[in-house]
Order: sequence, then structure tokens, then C-alpha cells
Amino acid sequence: MFSSRLALLCASVFLIVVIAAGCTGQSFGVDSLVKSSPQVKAFLAEYPNAKLTTNLLGNDSISGQLEQIREQCDNNDVKLYSYYKTVLTDPDSNTKLTVWTNSASLETVCMVREAINQKPQSIPVETTTTLVPTTAAFTISSTTFPASSTTTLPASTVTPDLEFPTIKGSMSPSNPARGQPFNLTIDANDDRAIKSISWTSSKPIQNYGQSGSFDCNNKKPCSNTWIFTSNESGIVQFSAVAADSSGKESSKLSFEANIQTFEYKPPTTTTISATTTTKATTTTVSSEECSSKSDCGYKQICSNKKCVDVECTTDSQCSGCKRCSSNSCVSCGRGPYGCYC
Repeated sequence: MFSSRLALLCASVFLIVVIAAGCTGQSFGVDSLVKSSPQVKAFLAEYPNAKLTTNLLGNDSISGQLEQIREQCDNNDVKLYSYYKTVLTDPDSNTKLTVWTNSASLETVCMVREAINQKPQSIPVETTTTLVPTTAAFTISSTTFPASSTTTLPASTVTPDLEFPTIKGSMSPSNPARGQPFNLTIDANDDRAIKSISWTSSKPIQNYGQSGSFDCNNKKPCSNTWIFTSNESGIVQFSAVAADSSGKESSKLSFEANIQTFEYKPPTTTTISATTTTKATTTTVSSEECSSKSDCGYKQICSNKKCVDVECTTDSQCSGCKRCSSNSCVSCGRGPYGCYC
């Protein structure tokens, strides 16, 4: 009797050890499966120093974050199962790629890419690999445990779009008078195609409202200039963003227009015609004559005895992190402690 109980106890302990070893082997198999997917290969090529960790989350753990997983995966059909959660993290940029794998079928159900100042982006799952069996069959007390099965995932037919569009732009002048035209120019580019460029503003803009967009018709690069006027003084904040053909958005670009309290008065012009018999030329100049800068008005200089409009004459006429250089507002640059102005 004692010998039978001892044999049964030994068999139970051995079974627990083998099952634990099988789980560990399965985790290594998941790592190999994840690394073989085209999306992860592309991520590791972009971030070769990325670290990989894999954890098995049971039903109880998944149920508490299922809605968040569905939202990030952009898939309401993600079911309540236990999943392997594999996270690849680049230590330099803190960019992450999270892969969710069904623990039963070893099917990758979702991939989510996260980066600083960007919202999480769901990546289409398309893989092509075969998971190699990780355990061998064994027998305990006349009970046979089969080796793990081989799972084949469908071949990839579409290369995923992992790149985000880039954006740059300018606003000129940044401190217009009331009623003076000022321009917002946006340039966008992408590895594939730009779908659209759009902007929003903190206050309504004459003839536009508080938003606008430009259809790039899936071309790259794409550029557009909007011409605004405002009859209300004060600061107007603008935010611009570009979207590519896959729906991914660039980081937001911010601008600020400081509308002055005085009203814009276009300079009057005088046309001077040459008296030669071969051709006539015209020159546009201000009607106000001057001998020095003090003879001219606000944001004007004396050039060739005529008052000429310029963007600025002092640093105080430039808004934001800018200074006046050669009668134009230029950026001072920013460092870890703020503006260099």
C-alpha cells in the first residue's frame, strides 16, 4: 500500500514538472512565432536594439482590460480568452510594438504600435510562418501525452504600411494687422501617398470658420497654402495634421497668429513710366517720402527716400520664439531650457 502511494506521488510530481517545462517551451515557441512575422521583422529592422518580453495572461487578467484591448486593436471581435502578450520596446525612442497571441490556437489576433506624442496605431496582422513542435510525447502510469501540434499561418500577400507621414509648414506674417492677409503653408510627405492635409483654429477665420482641409488625391509630396484674414485682434492658434492613404496621421504642427489692434492699410502706389521709345517699365513705391526711419510709420523703413513696409523693425513686433533680423521675424530656436531669445 505504501509503495503504491509513493509511486503515485512520484508520478504526480513528475507530471507537474513536465507540464511546467512544456509551458516554458511554448513561451519560447511564441517568441519565435512573433519574430518571424513580417511586421515584427520590419520593426526590429527599424529598431535593432528593441527588447522582447512575453507574458501569458489568463482569462481573469484579460477580462479587466478587454475593452481597452479592443479599442487599441480597433476590433470589437476580440474574444475573452487567455493570450500571450509580447512587447517589443526600443529603449532609445520608447517606441513599442505589442503583439497579442491566442494561447490556444497560437493565432496572432492584434498588433499595436505606440510612440511618444502619437496615439496607438493598430497594424493589420499578416504573417507567414510555421511553429515548430516544442515537446516530445511521453508516458506516465500508462497515460500517453501527445507531442505539440504544428500550426501553419497563412502566407502574406500585402506589405503592411508601418511609416507615418511627415509634416512641416510656416505662417507669414505671424503678426498681421486687422484685415491684413496672412498665409498658412503646409508641406506633407509619406513613403506611399498623402490622402489629405487639414487644419483647425482656436477662433473663427473669415470665410473659413474654424477648420479646413485639402484633398491631396493620394499624391506625394503634397503642399497647400491657405490665405486668411481676421478683423478681430488677439491670438489665434492653429493646428495642422496630414493623413496618408492608410489612414495614419502625422504628429500635429502648431502655429500662432497674433492679430494686431490697428487696421491694415495697403500702401498707396505711384506708377512711374520710362520715356524711352523702345519699352515702358513700371515701379511700385510708397507715396510717403522720407529722409530717415523716423519719417515712416509703423513697421516701415526708409529706403531710397521712400517708406517701405517690412515685417518688423524691433524684436517686440515678433511673436512666439522669434526675433527681428534684417526686418524679418526669424526663429531663435529652442533648447532644453526653453527659447534661446
